[in-house]
Amino acid sequence: MMRPTTNVIWLNLLLLLLITSCSKQDSTTHSPGNAVLQNEAPEGALPLLAQPTYYQLDLSIDPSRDHFSGQVKIDITLNQETDGIWLHGKDLRIKSTQLTTSAATARPVDYQQELDSGVARIDFGQTIPAGEISLSFDYEADFDRNLSGLFKVEEQGDAYVLAKSESIQARKYLPSFDQPRFKAPFLISMTIPNDLHAISNAPEVSRTPVGERLTKIQFAETRSMPTYLLSLAVGPFDIQDDGIIPKNDIRDFDIPVRRVARRGRANDMNFVMGITPRYLEIFEQQLGQPYPFKKLDIVAAPQWPSGATELSAAITYREQKVLLGDTPAPGAKLSIMNTHAHEIAHMWFGNLVTPPWWDDLWLKEGFSTWATTVALVEFEPDNGHELDALLENFLTMNADALASTRAIRQPIIKNDNIRNAYDAITYSKSQAVIHMVDSYFGSDSFRKAMGKYVAQFADSIADSPQFYQSIAKHTGEKALAETFRQFIEQKGVPLMDVAIECDTSEAAQLTLTQSRYRPLGSPISDTPEWTVPTCVRYFDGASSQKACGMISPDNNTLTLNTHSCPIWLIPNADGSGYYRWQLGEMELVGLFNHFDSLNDGEKIALIDSIISGFDAGTVELTTLLNMIELSSQSEIRQIVEMPLENLRRYIRHVFSTKTAQAVISTITPWYLSKLALLDAKGKKTTLSDSDQLLKNRLLEFTGTVLQHRETRAELAEQAKQFIAQHEAKQAATLSSDLYLAAFTVAVEDIGQPFFDQLIIAREKIDDPLFDNASASALGALKDISLATTVQDYALSNNIGARESFNMIVAMLEDRSSRDIHWPWLTTNLSQVLKKIPSQWRRRSPRFAQAFCEKKWLKELDTLYARHAKQAPGSELALAQTKESILLCASLKEHVETSNK
Repeated sequence: MMRPTTNVIWLNLLLLLLITSCSKQDSTTHSPGNAVLQNEAPEGALPLLAQPTYYQLDLSIDPSRDHFSGQVKIDITLNQETDGIWLHGKDLRIKSTQLTTSAATARPVDYQQELDSGVARIDFGQTIPAGEISLSFDYEADFDRNLSGLFKVEEQGDAYVLAKSESIQARKYLPSFDQPRFKAPFLISMTIPNDLHAISNAPEVSRTPVGERLTKIQFAETRSMPTYLLSLAVGPFDIQDDGIIPKNDIRDFDIPVRRVARRGRANDMNFVMGITPRYLEIFEQQLGQPYPFKKLDIVAAPQWPSGATELSAAITYREQKVLLGDTPAPGAKLSIMNTHAHEIAHMWFGNLVTPPWWDDLWLKEGFSTWATTVALVEFEPDNGHELDALLENFLTMNADALASTRAIRQPIIKNDNIRNAYDAITYSKSQAVIHMVDSYFGSDSFRKAMGKYVAQFADSIADSPQFYQSIAKHTGEKALAETFRQFIEQKGVPLMDVAIECDTSEAAQLTLTQSRYRPLGSPISDTPEWTVPTCVRYFDGASSQKACGMISPDNNTLTLNTHSCPIWLIPNADGSGYYRWQLGEMELVGLFNHFDSLNDGEKIALIDSIISGFDAGTVELTTLLNMIELSSQSEIRQIVEMPLENLRRYIRHVFSTKTAQAVISTITPWYLSKLALLDAKGKKTTLSDSDQLLKNRLLEFTGTVLQHRETRAELAEQAKQFIAQHEAKQAATLSSDLYLAAFTVAVEDIGQPFFDQLIIAREKIDDPLFDNASASALGALKDISLATTVQDYALSNNIGARESFNMIVAMLEDRSSRDIHWPWLTTNLSQVLKKIPSQWRRRSPRFAQAFCEKKWLKELDTLYARHAKQAPGSELALAQTKESILLCASLKEHVETSNK
């Protein structure tokens, strides 16, 4: 058993100082205080009274049963004398709890769960002095059946058990200090049936028979880690050895690599395993830091509540992400390339260096999202991955434009609100801010500083102030720390109103007046102040030039290197800044006339400026359509795609039927022309992944949004062929990227005959991508006479928890079926909440995300007044959904008034 090292002792002294000094961060964010002494169960972070230093965990797991048993011993340092401590355990049947101190042998103590969130108290029965103690627990619990904690699923007749611990689910199967601050090594063993396999965070070191039917598997000791990264999996897995990633100049050991999938499916992981060694090499080179663990398993979970989770040395995916075979469809390929890079980046960001509490979630999720693009650009320099990231950055501004949005770093006081931090603000806004800083200050300096930050806090924790200080020190840029702090700790999108003064004998000058971007109808009233790393690019008639500066309310001018007015000026050079902007009409016309002179990132920034101006009521529909026409003619996939999601929103929800039809008539020829060019190109040569991805995206858009008759007929025919090919045991010709569009169109246009075929096919076809897409398509059925059939299926055992959620979203998307399905949802919401993944219940108000009339606001309030307890943490989703409805309704009124 590992005892506390010198580093641990120093850490404990530091924790004691933190307790006695009541630092500002802890009092406002973590509230550790002296809750134990006051005998109050903490609703958020635990007090810093006790620190786990080592876990020994022994579990008995048989997936054929409904429960499991376990024993755990936790070595703990008490930082002051106390008669009890708080830790975590949720719905565990504790048989015994034993306390051991240096002064006495083991004796029983009392364990009581105090809060439904899983906060439990250990009552020592007497005052114990500061120092080393151990707690031992003997317990059992039921397997969760809703994809959280230690959960059980059945797939193709086999039963599997897996652990989904993030964020605070480890407490469902383990008495523990279940929060990220409390990192400690784990020594794990599992007793399982002889014919099954077990996976955990460390390599297997021994197997010991237990009677005739069972085997005890001992794993090596892990590196110090938080409970949310625990990996536990038991089942009839198909495990294949993929060799080693050999040692290199940065790492002095080999890394054994394996793939893990359900029975018979490991061969479908060839693509993801093929890119893994190069990904690790890129991250090691970029950070100058070795991969932190002694092995790497890539696990395809039969079911999983999220796309993937960065479990240390055992990255675990929802199988539809990775069971893709050798040649995945372009969209599926791009998706797994992004996700896999993100999860591997986590081995450094989050796993090796861990944020102490969930308000600093961005330090792992934001940096892993940013590092994904860094890796992909290095992996495939010419495939436009940096443009995909820019696209995501600008789309995120729509979420950040809400009054009800949150700051990237915002205090999280209660456990119920932790999962609300897992959103586009944490992931994509963080990425956008980091990219802005990286671009402005220079990647050579910034990325080296990132490696030094990782080395500085390896195996420990670091919060945002520590990051700011570290990155400023290692780059030598003091202004960088303040820029980070403002963008991380303030919500909203800066809006730069750009005025050009160039009719004088002096050099031309820009004045950039800062405010907070507000969509039409927004209740936003505040205007934060940012220091924005800003670069503009302009053309003076001879060459294009840049002017850059740190723009703030007190320093808001840039001087151009010209005395004449620029022919054109783009206020966000390369599209790398996290801000929106607006220009005068003449300057905007100049950009339209010289659209081809802009680089790809600048074109994306211009498109965003026009769309966001339309949403704010400052840009006319004709200007928006002119911009869309320019984007539709581009050769770059991301530029063509940029307006599509907003067009879908406008056509389906904002525009009246008359306006929608007029817009559809105008833009349909543009996208059909682009499709025709791609078809012609495909007849001469094999389309690139990017071109094929664009073609599939445009087929989906023209068929499902523009309602183009010929495209819909083509998609429906492909859907029918897919079913027929599977029935005849032939290889399917329908790309998985088109599953959702083709099945949706077929359900809508063919109706019950195809709906019934799809139901039968779901029972026969073992394809995770098909399972997910077909569930959403079933919700699109418009035959009102079959509404009850659709509703019953959404809650049946024939559909998974995730798929049920997506099906209900689809049921409420269309105006024509909403009036039928909404009363059903309000009547059956309690049952729906039990069906969907437990971690998704807080998101359930988003079932109404497509609504665009103010009448729904009161109905949502009434509904969640009744069901709030069953959907803890749903307050944010409710507020954001209601605000989105309000904004949509306001824009709808404005557009119709303007077009009269």
